[in-house]
Amino acid sequence: MKKIIILLVFCIISPLAFGDIILQTNTTSPSMNNPFILQVNFNNESKQKYKIKGIEDFEILSQSSQSSFSVINGKKSSSQSDTYQVLPTKKGKFDLEVISNDSKPLSNKLTLNVTENSTTAPINKNVELETNLKNNASFYFGEKIPFYEKFLSTIQINSLGYKNPPKFENFSYKEITPVDSNGQYKQEYFHDKNGNTGIAITTFESVLMPDSSGEKNIYLGQLGYTLPVRDDFFFNSSSSPKYLGGKNIHINILPLPDERPTGFQNIVGTPKIEYSWNKDKITYGDSTVLTLTIKGAVNLDSLEKIFPQDIPNFNIFENIKDSSETIKDGKYYATKTFDIAFIPKTIGSLETPKITIPYFDTKAKSFKELSIPSKKIIVEKSLNNPTPNIQQSTGNNNNTPQQPTEYNSTPSEIKISTLGSDNSSNKFNNPLIIGLIILVVLETGVIIYLLANKNRKNESIDLSILEKSKNIQDFYQNYCAFMKDKFKFSPKVHLNDKLARLGFSDDFIELNNDLEEAYFSNKEINIKETVKKIKKELKNVK
Repeated sequence: MKKIIILLVFCIISPLAFGDIILQTNTTSPSMNNPFILQVNFNNESKQKYKIKGIEDFEILSQSSQSSFSVINGKKSSSQSDTYQVLPTKKGKFDLEVISNDSKPLSNKLTLNVTENSTTAPINKNVELETNLKNNASFYFGEKIPFYEKFLSTIQINSLGYKNPPKFENFSYKEITPVDSNGQYKQEYFHDKNGNTGIAITTFESVLMPDSSGEKNIYLGQLGYTLPVRDDFFFNSSSSPKYLGGKNIHINILPLPDERPTGFQNIVGTPKIEYSWNKDKITYGDSTVLTLTIKGAVNLDSLEKIFPQDIPNFNIFENIKDSSETIKDGKYYATKTFDIAFIPKTIGSLETPKITIPYFDTKAKSFKELSIPSKKIIVEKSLNNPTPNIQQSTGNNNNTPQQPTEYNSTPSEIKISTLGSDNSSNKFNNPLIIGLIILVVLETGVIIYLLANKNRKNESIDLSILEKSKNIQDFYQNYCAFMKDKFKFSPKVHLNDKLARLGFSDDFIELNNDLEEAYFSNKEINIKETVKKIKKELKNVK
Protein backbone atom coordinates (compact mmCIF):
# COMPACT_ATOMS: atom_id res chain seq x y z
CA MET A 1 0.00 0.00 0.00
CA LYS A 2 2.88 2.35 0.84
CA LYS A 3 4.49 1.64 -2.55
CA ILE A 4 1.22 2.51 -4.36
CA ILE A 5 0.96 5.87 -2.57
CA ILE A 6 4.58 6.69 -3.40
CA LEU A 7 3.94 5.81 -7.06
CA LEU A 8 0.85 8.04 -7.22
CA VAL A 9 2.75 10.97 -5.69
CA PHE A 10 5.56 10.50 -8.24
CA CYS A 11 3.03 10.53 -11.11
CA ILE A 12 1.63 13.83 -9.87
CA ILE A 13 5.03 15.47 -9.34
CA SER A 14 6.61 14.12 -12.53
CA PRO A 15 4.91 16.54 -14.99
CA LEU A 16 5.98 19.40 -12.74
CA ALA A 17 9.55 18.17 -12.59
CA PHE A 18 9.94 17.41 -16.30
CA GLY A 19 7.49 19.88 -17.83
CA ASP A 20 9.20 23.18 -18.60
CA ILE A 21 8.34 26.52 -20.23
CA ILE A 22 11.60 28.08 -21.37
CA LEU A 23 12.19 31.56 -22.80
CA GLN A 24 15.37 31.76 -24.85
CA THR A 25 17.06 33.95 -27.47
CA ASN A 26 19.87 33.86 -30.01
CA THR A 27 21.56 36.85 -28.33
CA THR A 28 21.35 38.55 -24.97
CA SER A 29 23.04 41.69 -26.34
CA PRO A 30 20.93 42.80 -29.30
CA SER A 31 21.47 46.22 -30.87
CA MET A 32 19.17 48.92 -32.15
CA ASN A 33 17.75 48.33 -35.64
CA ASN A 34 18.98 44.70 -35.73
CA PRO A 35 16.23 42.06 -35.46
CA PHE A 36 16.84 39.03 -33.25
CA ILE A 37 15.00 35.84 -32.23
CA LEU A 38 12.94 35.11 -29.12
CA GLN A 39 11.55 31.61 -28.59
CA VAL A 40 9.00 30.29 -26.08
CA ASN A 41 9.40 26.48 -25.67
CA PHE A 42 6.82 24.21 -24.02
CA ASN A 43 8.76 21.01 -23.25
CA ASN A 44 6.52 18.18 -22.09
CA GLU A 45 4.05 20.89 -21.17
CA SER A 46 0.62 21.62 -22.56
CA LYS A 47 0.67 24.87 -24.48
CA GLN A 48 -1.52 27.49 -22.85
CA LYS A 49 -2.40 31.12 -23.35
CA TYR A 50 0.39 33.37 -22.22
CA LYS A 51 1.97 36.80 -22.42
CA ILE A 52 5.60 37.89 -22.58
CA LYS A 53 6.14 40.45 -19.86
CA GLY A 54 8.36 43.29 -21.12
CA ILE A 55 7.75 42.66 -24.83
CA GLU A 56 6.15 46.12 -25.13
CA ASP A 57 9.68 47.56 -25.37
CA PHE A 58 10.22 45.59 -28.60
CA GLU A 59 8.45 45.45 -31.95
CA ILE A 60 7.33 42.01 -33.13
CA LEU A 61 8.16 41.66 -36.83
CA SER A 62 6.98 38.07 -37.35
CA GLN A 63 5.75 35.02 -35.46
CA SER A 64 5.72 31.28 -36.27
CA SER A 65 4.90 28.06 -34.38
CA GLN A 66 6.03 24.45 -34.55
CA SER A 67 5.59 21.26 -32.52
CA SER A 68 7.10 17.77 -32.26
CA PHE A 69 6.28 14.50 -30.48
CA SER A 70 8.47 11.43 -29.95
CA VAL A 71 8.62 8.11 -28.07
CA ILE A 72 12.08 6.79 -27.15
CA ASN A 73 12.43 3.54 -25.18
CA GLY A 74 8.81 3.85 -24.19
CA LYS A 75 9.24 7.39 -22.89
CA LYS A 76 7.04 10.04 -24.43
CA SER A 77 8.28 13.58 -24.99
CA SER A 78 6.71 16.58 -26.66
CA SER A 79 7.83 20.06 -27.64
CA GLN A 80 5.90 23.08 -28.84
CA SER A 81 7.49 26.43 -29.57
CA ASP A 82 6.56 29.93 -30.67
CA THR A 83 9.33 31.83 -32.46
CA TYR A 84 9.29 35.63 -32.66
CA GLN A 85 11.46 37.93 -34.75
CA VAL A 86 11.64 41.16 -32.76
CA LEU A 87 13.24 44.58 -33.12
CA PRO A 88 14.43 46.75 -30.18
CA THR A 89 12.80 50.17 -30.03
CA LYS A 90 15.19 51.69 -27.48
CA LYS A 91 18.43 50.86 -25.74
CA GLY A 92 18.85 49.75 -22.11
CA LYS A 93 18.40 46.68 -19.90
CA PHE A 94 15.13 44.76 -20.17
CA ASP A 95 13.76 41.73 -18.29
CA LEU A 96 11.47 39.37 -20.23
CA GLU A 97 9.39 36.58 -18.75
CA VAL A 98 6.51 34.36 -19.83
CA ILE A 99 3.44 34.89 -17.65
CA SER A 100 -0.14 33.65 -17.64
CA ASN A 101 -3.12 35.87 -18.37
CA ASP A 102 -3.49 36.42 -14.62
CA SER A 103 0.20 37.49 -14.39
CA LYS A 104 1.48 34.24 -12.84
CA PRO A 105 5.16 33.58 -13.76
CA LEU A 106 5.55 30.57 -16.05
CA SER A 107 9.14 30.63 -17.32
CA ASN A 108 12.65 31.67 -16.54
CA LYS A 109 13.53 35.40 -16.55
CA LEU A 110 15.59 36.56 -19.52
CA THR A 111 17.69 39.74 -19.23
CA LEU A 112 18.60 41.59 -22.44
CA ASN A 113 21.06 44.45 -22.78
CA VAL A 114 20.12 46.48 -25.88
CA THR A 115 23.04 48.55 -27.13
CA GLU A 116 23.39 51.35 -29.69
CA ASN A 117 25.65 49.19 -31.87
CA SER A 118 25.96 45.45 -32.01
CA THR A 119 28.71 43.85 -29.92
CA THR A 120 28.23 40.44 -31.54
CA ALA A 121 28.12 41.37 -35.23
CA PRO A 122 30.11 43.77 -37.39
CA ILE A 123 28.49 47.14 -38.14
CA ASN A 124 27.66 47.71 -41.79
CA LYS A 125 29.58 50.90 -42.46
CA ASN A 126 28.46 50.93 -46.10
CA VAL A 127 24.98 52.27 -45.32
CA GLU A 128 23.90 55.23 -43.22
CA LEU A 129 20.78 57.30 -42.49
CA GLU A 130 21.69 60.98 -42.22
CA THR A 131 19.59 63.84 -40.85
CA ASN A 132 20.31 67.56 -40.68
CA LEU A 133 18.81 68.15 -37.20
CA LYS A 134 20.98 67.71 -34.13
CA ASN A 135 19.76 66.61 -30.72
CA ASN A 136 18.95 69.51 -28.32
CA ALA A 137 19.09 72.10 -31.11
CA SER A 138 17.30 75.41 -30.40
CA PHE A 139 14.99 77.45 -32.63
CA TYR A 140 12.72 80.45 -32.08
CA PHE A 141 8.95 80.21 -32.16
CA GLY A 142 7.80 81.28 -35.63
CA GLU A 143 11.04 80.13 -37.26
CA LYS A 144 10.77 77.68 -40.16
CA ILE A 145 12.79 74.54 -39.40
CA PRO A 146 14.22 72.48 -42.30
CA PHE A 147 14.27 68.71 -41.88
CA TYR A 148 15.51 65.91 -44.09
CA GLU A 149 16.62 62.30 -43.94
CA LYS A 150 19.07 60.88 -46.48
CA PHE A 151 19.93 57.23 -47.11
CA LEU A 152 23.60 56.85 -48.05
CA SER A 153 24.97 53.62 -49.48
CA THR A 154 28.20 52.57 -51.15
CA ILE A 155 26.90 49.05 -51.86
CA GLN A 156 24.09 47.68 -54.01
CA ILE A 157 20.62 47.77 -52.44
CA ASN A 158 17.69 45.65 -53.64
CA SER A 159 14.84 47.55 -52.00
CA LEU A 160 14.30 50.51 -49.72
CA GLY A 161 11.28 51.85 -47.88
CA TYR A 162 10.02 53.29 -44.61
CA LYS A 163 8.87 50.87 -41.97
CA ASN A 164 7.89 53.89 -39.86
CA PRO A 165 8.05 57.40 -41.36
CA PRO A 166 9.23 60.35 -39.24
CA LYS A 167 6.79 61.68 -36.64
CA PHE A 168 6.60 65.22 -35.27
CA GLU A 169 4.97 66.02 -31.93
CA ASN A 170 3.35 69.48 -31.69
CA PHE A 171 4.57 70.53 -35.13
CA SER A 172 2.77 71.32 -38.33
CA TYR A 173 4.78 70.46 -41.40
CA LYS A 174 4.84 70.67 -45.18
CA GLU A 175 6.42 67.73 -46.99
CA ILE A 176 8.58 68.64 -50.00
CA THR A 177 10.39 65.33 -50.61
CA PRO A 178 11.91 65.52 -54.11
CA VAL A 179 10.83 62.77 -56.54
CA ASP A 180 11.44 62.18 -60.23
CA SER A 181 8.80 62.15 -62.98
CA ASN A 182 7.93 58.53 -62.10
CA GLY A 183 7.36 59.25 -58.41
CA GLN A 184 10.61 57.55 -57.36
CA TYR A 185 13.21 58.82 -54.92
CA LYS A 186 15.73 61.10 -56.59
CA GLN A 187 19.26 59.74 -56.47
CA GLU A 188 22.61 61.50 -56.62
CA TYR A 189 26.20 60.38 -56.34
CA PHE A 190 28.56 61.20 -53.49
CA HIS A 191 32.07 60.26 -52.38
CA ASP A 192 32.80 59.13 -48.83
CA LYS A 193 35.96 59.95 -46.86
CA ASN A 194 37.69 56.88 -48.30
CA GLY A 195 36.99 57.94 -51.88
CA ASN A 196 34.27 55.36 -52.48
CA THR A 197 31.40 56.36 -54.76
CA GLY A 198 27.92 55.94 -53.35
CA ILE A 199 24.26 56.80 -53.88
CA ALA A 200 22.53 59.44 -51.74
CA ILE A 201 18.72 59.30 -51.62
CA THR A 202 16.62 61.97 -49.89
CA THR A 203 13.87 59.78 -48.44
CA PHE A 204 12.02 62.54 -46.58
CA GLU A 205 12.18 66.33 -46.65
CA SER A 206 9.88 68.84 -45.01
CA VAL A 207 9.54 72.27 -43.44
CA LEU A 208 8.48 72.23 -39.78
CA MET A 209 6.59 74.86 -37.79
CA PRO A 210 6.27 74.41 -33.99
CA ASP A 211 2.79 74.91 -32.54
CA SER A 212 4.17 76.49 -29.37
CA SER A 213 7.39 77.14 -27.48
CA GLY A 214 9.01 74.59 -25.17
CA GLU A 215 10.61 71.14 -25.47
CA LYS A 216 9.54 69.09 -28.50
CA ASN A 217 10.24 65.55 -29.72
CA ILE A 218 10.96 64.48 -33.28
CA TYR A 219 10.92 60.75 -33.98
CA LEU A 220 13.24 59.93 -36.85
CA GLY A 221 12.03 57.53 -39.49
CA GLN A 222 12.91 53.84 -39.52
CA LEU A 223 14.03 52.63 -42.94
CA GLY A 224 14.10 49.01 -44.02
CA TYR A 225 16.36 47.84 -46.81
CA THR A 226 17.39 44.53 -48.35
CA LEU A 227 20.62 43.44 -50.00
CA PRO A 228 20.97 41.24 -53.09
CA VAL A 229 21.81 37.60 -52.33
CA ARG A 230 23.89 35.68 -54.87
CA ASP A 231 22.97 32.21 -56.04
CA ASP A 232 25.21 30.19 -58.35
CA PHE A 233 24.66 32.51 -61.29
CA PHE A 234 22.71 35.70 -60.57
CA PHE A 235 21.57 38.18 -57.93
CA ASN A 236 18.00 36.96 -57.97
CA SER A 237 16.84 37.20 -54.38
CA SER A 238 17.00 39.52 -51.37
CA SER A 239 18.39 39.27 -47.89
CA SER A 240 16.22 39.55 -44.81
CA PRO A 241 15.35 43.19 -44.03
CA LYS A 242 17.83 45.36 -42.19
CA TYR A 243 16.87 48.61 -40.46
CA LEU A 244 18.27 52.08 -39.89
CA GLY A 245 17.06 55.07 -37.84
CA GLY A 246 14.24 55.02 -35.34
CA LYS A 247 15.88 57.36 -32.83
CA ASN A 248 14.21 60.41 -31.33
CA ILE A 249 15.73 63.84 -30.91
CA HIS A 250 14.78 66.75 -28.65
CA ILE A 251 14.25 70.28 -30.00
CA ASN A 252 14.00 73.40 -27.84
CA ILE A 253 11.62 76.10 -29.14
CA LEU A 254 12.41 79.50 -27.62
CA PRO A 255 9.68 82.16 -27.19
CA LEU A 256 10.00 85.59 -28.82
CA PRO A 257 10.46 88.62 -26.52
CA ASP A 258 7.20 90.03 -25.16
CA GLU A 259 7.95 93.62 -26.22
CA ARG A 260 7.45 93.75 -29.97
CA PRO A 261 7.67 96.70 -32.39
CA THR A 262 4.58 98.27 -33.93
CA GLY A 263 3.60 96.62 -37.18
CA PHE A 264 5.40 93.32 -36.43
CA GLN A 265 3.85 90.64 -38.69
CA ASN A 266 5.58 87.57 -37.18
CA ILE A 267 8.48 87.67 -39.65
CA VAL A 268 11.19 85.52 -38.03
CA GLY A 269 14.59 84.71 -39.49
CA THR A 270 17.38 86.47 -41.37
CA PRO A 271 15.80 88.26 -44.36
CA LYS A 272 17.32 90.45 -47.04
CA ILE A 273 15.46 92.96 -49.19
CA GLU A 274 15.79 94.02 -52.82
CA TYR A 275 13.68 96.67 -54.54
CA SER A 276 13.38 98.76 -57.71
CA TRP A 277 11.09 101.48 -59.09
CA ASN A 278 9.96 101.35 -62.70
CA LYS A 279 9.50 105.17 -63.02
CA ASP A 280 10.31 108.35 -61.16
CA LYS A 281 8.39 110.66 -63.55
CA ILE A 282 4.80 109.95 -64.58
CA THR A 283 1.77 111.76 -65.95
CA TYR A 284 -1.32 112.28 -63.86
CA GLY A 285 -3.59 109.21 -64.12
CA ASP A 286 -0.63 106.86 -64.55
CA SER A 287 1.20 104.96 -61.79
CA THR A 288 4.69 104.08 -60.67
CA VAL A 289 5.38 100.56 -59.45
CA LEU A 290 7.72 99.46 -56.66
CA THR A 291 8.88 95.84 -57.04
CA LEU A 292 9.98 94.57 -53.63
CA THR A 293 11.52 91.15 -52.91
CA ILE A 294 12.24 89.73 -49.44
CA LYS A 295 14.25 86.51 -49.27
CA GLY A 296 16.44 84.41 -47.03
CA ALA A 297 16.11 81.96 -44.15
CA VAL A 298 12.93 83.64 -42.97
CA ASN A 299 9.26 82.85 -42.34
CA LEU A 300 7.21 85.08 -44.64
CA ASP A 301 3.86 83.26 -44.33
CA SER A 302 2.10 86.06 -42.45
CA LEU A 303 3.49 88.92 -44.54
CA GLU A 304 0.52 89.71 -46.78
CA LYS A 305 0.51 93.52 -46.89
CA ILE A 306 3.26 96.15 -46.82
CA PHE A 307 0.96 99.15 -46.20
CA PRO A 308 -1.77 98.28 -43.68
CA GLN A 309 -3.27 101.79 -43.97
CA ASP A 310 -3.81 104.49 -46.59
CA ILE A 311 -0.99 106.99 -47.18
CA PRO A 312 -1.13 110.68 -48.18
CA ASN A 313 -1.03 111.81 -51.83
CA PHE A 314 -1.25 108.27 -53.26
CA ASN A 315 -3.70 105.46 -53.75
CA ILE A 316 -1.97 102.12 -53.17
CA PHE A 317 -2.58 98.76 -54.86
CA GLU A 318 -0.51 95.77 -53.66
CA ASN A 319 -0.07 92.42 -55.36
CA ILE A 320 1.94 89.35 -54.31
CA LYS A 321 3.73 88.54 -57.54
CA ASP A 322 5.63 85.43 -56.45
CA SER A 323 6.16 83.28 -53.36
CA SER A 324 8.22 80.11 -52.81
CA GLU A 325 10.06 78.08 -50.19
CA THR A 326 12.61 75.29 -50.36
CA ILE A 327 15.51 73.61 -48.54
CA LYS A 328 19.01 74.27 -49.88
CA ASP A 329 21.98 72.37 -48.42
CA GLY A 330 19.96 71.60 -45.30
CA LYS A 331 18.85 75.22 -44.77
CA TYR A 332 15.41 76.74 -45.21
CA TYR A 333 15.08 79.42 -47.89
CA ALA A 334 12.02 81.51 -48.79
CA THR A 335 11.25 84.37 -51.14
CA LYS A 336 8.23 86.63 -51.62
CA THR A 337 7.88 89.39 -54.22
CA PHE A 338 5.39 92.28 -54.14
CA ASP A 339 4.35 94.70 -56.88
CA ILE A 340 3.08 97.92 -55.25
CA ALA A 341 1.45 100.49 -57.54
CA PHE A 342 1.49 104.15 -56.38
CA ILE A 343 -1.25 106.21 -58.07
CA PRO A 344 -0.88 109.96 -57.33
CA LYS A 345 -3.88 111.94 -56.14
CA THR A 346 -2.45 115.23 -57.46
CA ILE A 347 0.29 116.64 -59.69
CA GLY A 348 3.65 118.07 -58.77
CA SER A 349 6.69 116.79 -56.87
CA LEU A 350 5.53 114.08 -54.46
CA GLU A 351 7.38 111.79 -52.07
CA THR A 352 6.43 108.25 -51.16
CA PRO A 353 6.70 107.43 -47.45
CA LYS A 354 9.63 105.48 -46.05
CA ILE A 355 8.80 101.78 -45.82
CA THR A 356 9.80 99.84 -42.69
CA ILE A 357 9.17 96.14 -42.11
CA PRO A 358 10.02 94.93 -38.57
CA TYR A 359 11.27 91.37 -38.04
CA PHE A 360 12.96 89.23 -35.38
CA ASP A 361 16.57 88.39 -36.30
CA THR A 362 17.30 84.83 -35.08
CA LYS A 363 21.07 85.33 -35.28
CA ALA A 364 21.21 88.69 -33.48
CA LYS A 365 18.38 87.53 -31.16
CA SER A 366 16.71 90.92 -31.37
CA PHE A 367 14.15 92.88 -33.37
CA LYS A 368 15.35 94.72 -36.47
CA GLU A 369 13.70 96.26 -39.51
CA LEU A 370 13.98 96.19 -43.27
CA SER A 371 13.60 99.63 -44.83
CA ILE A 372 13.15 101.37 -48.17
CA PRO A 373 13.79 105.12 -48.24
CA SER A 374 11.17 107.53 -49.56
CA LYS A 375 11.13 108.16 -53.29
CA LYS A 376 10.56 111.50 -55.07
CA ILE A 377 8.01 111.13 -57.88
CA ILE A 378 7.37 113.90 -60.44
CA VAL A 379 3.73 113.93 -61.53
CA GLU A 380 3.06 115.91 -64.70
CA LYS A 381 -0.15 117.03 -66.34
CA SER A 382 -1.77 114.51 -68.63
CA LEU A 383 -1.74 115.40 -72.33
CA ASN A 384 -4.61 113.04 -73.12
CA ASN A 385 -7.05 114.75 -70.77
CA PRO A 386 -8.03 118.38 -70.29
CA THR A 387 -5.65 120.04 -67.86
CA PRO A 388 -7.03 119.78 -64.34
CA ASN A 389 -7.27 123.04 -62.48
CA ILE A 390 -5.18 121.89 -59.50
CA GLN A 391 -2.81 123.61 -57.18
CA GLN A 392 0.51 121.82 -57.77
CA SER A 393 2.39 120.17 -54.95
CA THR A 394 5.42 122.10 -53.71
CA GLY A 395 7.17 118.87 -52.75
CA ASN A 396 6.75 119.51 -49.02
CA ASN A 397 5.16 116.36 -47.76
CA ASN A 398 3.86 117.03 -44.27
CA ASN A 399 1.65 113.92 -44.31
CA THR A 400 -1.38 116.14 -45.13
CA PRO A 401 -3.10 115.32 -48.45
CA GLN A 402 -3.13 118.13 -51.01
CA GLN A 403 -6.63 119.53 -51.51
CA PRO A 404 -7.24 120.06 -55.25
CA THR A 405 -9.73 122.60 -56.55
CA GLU A 406 -12.52 121.67 -58.94
CA TYR A 407 -11.52 119.69 -62.02
CA ASN A 408 -12.56 120.90 -65.49
CA SER A 409 -12.94 117.16 -66.11
CA THR A 410 -11.70 113.97 -64.46
CA PRO A 411 -9.70 111.17 -66.04
CA SER A 412 -11.92 108.53 -67.60
CA GLU A 413 -9.73 105.70 -66.24
CA ILE A 414 -6.69 105.12 -64.06
CA LYS A 415 -3.94 102.98 -65.59
CA ILE A 416 -1.86 100.76 -63.29
CA SER A 417 1.27 99.87 -65.21
CA THR A 418 2.50 96.22 -65.04
CA LEU A 419 -0.41 95.18 -62.80
CA GLY A 420 -3.12 94.94 -65.44
CA SER A 421 -4.06 95.66 -69.03
CA ASP A 422 -6.24 98.30 -70.71
CA ASN A 423 -9.96 97.68 -70.79
CA SER A 424 -11.33 96.56 -74.12
CA SER A 425 -14.37 98.03 -75.82
CA ASN A 426 -15.82 94.53 -75.97
CA LYS A 427 -19.20 94.34 -74.27
CA PHE A 428 -17.88 91.60 -72.01
CA ASN A 429 -15.26 93.85 -70.44
CA ASN A 430 -16.27 93.21 -66.84
CA PRO A 431 -13.48 91.01 -65.36
CA LEU A 432 -15.89 89.41 -62.86
CA ILE A 433 -18.32 88.30 -65.60
CA ILE A 434 -15.50 86.99 -67.77
CA GLY A 435 -14.01 85.13 -64.79
CA LEU A 436 -17.36 83.50 -63.94
CA ILE A 437 -17.89 82.39 -67.55
CA ILE A 438 -14.39 80.88 -67.72
CA LEU A 439 -14.88 79.18 -64.33
CA VAL A 440 -18.19 77.57 -65.42
CA VAL A 441 -16.64 76.32 -68.69
CA LEU A 442 -13.60 74.89 -66.87
CA GLU A 443 -15.68 73.16 -64.20
CA THR A 444 -17.92 71.60 -66.84
CA GLY A 445 -14.88 70.35 -68.75
CA VAL A 446 -13.28 68.93 -65.61
CA ILE A 447 -16.46 67.07 -64.61
CA ILE A 448 -16.82 65.56 -68.09
CA TYR A 449 -13.15 64.55 -68.10
CA LEU A 450 -13.30 62.96 -64.63
CA LEU A 451 -16.42 60.97 -65.48
CA ALA A 452 -14.92 59.73 -68.72
CA ASN A 453 -11.59 59.00 -67.06
CA LYS A 454 -13.24 57.10 -64.21
CA ASN A 455 -15.05 54.81 -66.65
CA ARG A 456 -11.91 54.39 -68.71
CA LYS A 457 -9.82 53.64 -65.58
CA ASN A 458 -12.25 51.06 -64.23
CA GLU A 459 -12.51 49.38 -67.64
CA SER A 460 -8.73 49.12 -67.99
CA ILE A 461 -8.06 47.52 -64.58
CA ASP A 462 -6.26 44.20 -65.01
CA LEU A 463 -5.11 42.36 -61.90
CA SER A 464 -4.15 39.10 -63.57
CA ILE A 465 -0.44 39.68 -62.92
CA LEU A 466 -1.21 39.91 -59.18
CA GLU A 467 -3.25 36.71 -59.27
CA LYS A 468 -0.34 34.84 -60.88
CA SER A 469 2.14 35.84 -58.17
CA LYS A 470 3.86 32.88 -56.49
CA ASN A 471 4.77 34.40 -53.12
CA ILE A 472 4.71 37.63 -51.12
CA GLN A 473 7.98 38.86 -52.65
CA ASP A 474 6.66 38.37 -56.18
CA PHE A 475 3.21 39.75 -55.29
CA TYR A 476 4.55 42.93 -53.66
CA GLN A 477 6.80 43.77 -56.61
CA ASN A 478 3.84 43.31 -59.00
CA TYR A 479 1.58 45.33 -56.70
CA CYS A 480 4.09 48.22 -56.61
CA ALA A 481 4.37 48.18 -60.42
CA PHE A 482 0.56 48.17 -60.77
CA MET A 483 -0.02 51.09 -58.37
CA LYS A 484 2.78 53.09 -59.97
CA ASP A 485 1.38 52.52 -63.48
CA LYS A 486 -2.30 53.12 -62.70
CA PHE A 487 -2.20 55.77 -60.00
CA LYS A 488 1.36 57.24 -60.01
CA PHE A 489 1.66 55.95 -56.44
CA SER A 490 4.79 54.08 -55.38
CA PRO A 491 4.24 52.08 -52.14
CA LYS A 492 8.01 52.08 -51.56
CA VAL A 493 8.28 55.86 -51.81
CA HIS A 494 5.03 57.67 -51.03
CA LEU A 495 3.28 57.97 -47.69
CA ASN A 496 -0.33 57.14 -46.85
CA ASP A 497 -1.52 60.73 -47.25
CA LYS A 498 -1.15 60.42 -51.03
CA LEU A 499 -3.45 57.35 -51.03
CA ALA A 500 -6.00 59.41 -49.11
CA ARG A 501 -5.74 62.23 -51.64
CA LEU A 502 -6.28 59.72 -54.46
CA GLY A 503 -9.57 58.69 -52.85
CA PHE A 504 -8.62 55.33 -51.33
CA SER A 505 -10.41 54.24 -48.17
CA ASP A 506 -8.90 53.66 -44.72
CA ASP A 507 -9.31 49.89 -45.26
CA PHE A 508 -7.16 50.02 -48.38
CA ILE A 509 -4.52 52.14 -46.64
CA GLU A 510 -4.38 49.51 -43.90
CA LEU A 511 -4.10 46.79 -46.57
CA ASN A 512 -1.23 48.69 -48.22
CA ASN A 513 0.60 48.81 -44.86
CA ASP A 514 -0.04 45.10 -44.23
CA LEU A 515 1.44 44.22 -47.62
CA GLU A 516 4.56 46.26 -46.92
CA GLU A 517 4.98 44.62 -43.51
CA ALA A 518 4.46 41.14 -44.99
CA TYR A 519 7.05 41.87 -47.69
CA PHE A 520 9.74 43.01 -45.26
CA SER A 521 9.06 40.18 -42.78
CA ASN A 522 8.69 37.59 -45.58
CA LYS A 523 5.27 36.61 -44.24
CA GLU A 524 3.00 34.83 -46.73
CA ILE A 525 -0.48 36.14 -47.52
CA ASN A 526 -3.69 34.81 -49.06
CA ILE A 527 -3.14 36.12 -52.59
CA LYS A 528 -6.64 35.28 -53.83
CA GLU A 529 -8.38 37.10 -50.97
CA THR A 530 -5.99 40.06 -51.21
CA VAL A 531 -6.69 40.50 -54.94
CA LYS A 532 -10.43 40.35 -54.22
CA LYS A 533 -10.06 43.18 -51.66
CA ILE A 534 -8.07 45.28 -54.15
CA LYS A 535 -10.70 44.75 -56.88
CA LYS A 536 -13.48 45.81 -54.54
CA GLU A 537 -11.60 48.97 -53.54
CA LEU A 538 -10.72 50.00 -57.10
CA LYS A 539 -14.40 50.04 -58.08
CA ASN A 540 -14.99 52.84 -55.58
CA VAL A 541 -11.91 54.93 -56.35
CA LYS A 542 -12.82 58.15 -58.11
